[in-house]
Amino acid sequence: REKTILENVGWIFFVLMIPFFLLIDNRLTFLEGIILLVVYLMYVYNVKEQESFHKKTGGIQLELGDAAPKMAFYRHGKERAIAKTIVYLGIIVIAADIIVTQAVDISIALGLPEMIIGFGVVALGITVPELILNLNALKQKEEEVIWGDIIGSFITELTFVLGIAALFNVGDKTFDFGQALVGYGFMAISFLLVFFFTYNKKQLTRSEGVALILLYLVSLSLVFDLTMFKG
Repeated sequence: REKTILENVGWIFFVLMIPFFLLIDNRLTFLEGIILLVVYLMYVYNVKEQESFHKKTGGIQLELGDAAPKMAFYRHGKERAIAKTIVYLGIIVIAADIIVTQAVDISIALGLPEMIIGFGVVALGITVPELILNLNALKQKEEEVIWGDIIGSFITELTFVLGIAALFNVGDKTFDFGQALVGYGFMAISFLLVFFFTYNKKQLTRSEGVALILLYLVSLSLVFDLTMFKG
């Protein structure tokens, strides 16, 4: 499925540019939110088409006597999976409200800009469930699940999440996109590094993992310095 992964990577490069041009004026309008949601739906449709293609390919392989790709990580009943998804979505919605409220309270109590709390504490807390998922997938040797999580989360946050936020953006609110520009740049750099580290040799070494962690710490430090200096 290297071609599928490569196609999704191409989507990331495309998606990276859209929010940049939409947010550069420090506004996110209702129409721009619609555009982001349309892009997200286009991506979902593309993923669905890819999955249909691989199912057909798997059927042909079975007819020819070849083994179809196995996905041991997802060997669960559909009903159970749907029920879990609904429960998890409910938990996420409740947790998201609590996290945002607590993040604002923490930033006020510590006298820190909300940008720093969001970039550090909130982002790290949201990432923990994904880390657990990826570790379990790694134990099952399901590298495609990890790639799917990384690419899917990346695209969803830059299109669906921003799009929904724009739809509920009441009034003529503006924000300083310059504060987020550093994090935006590091996000692009980190994905490029992961892609170049893993695409050819199909693995990520410990030294490369350490390099990515150091990149995160550098980005966190830089955002902290720039935000506090500006404040």
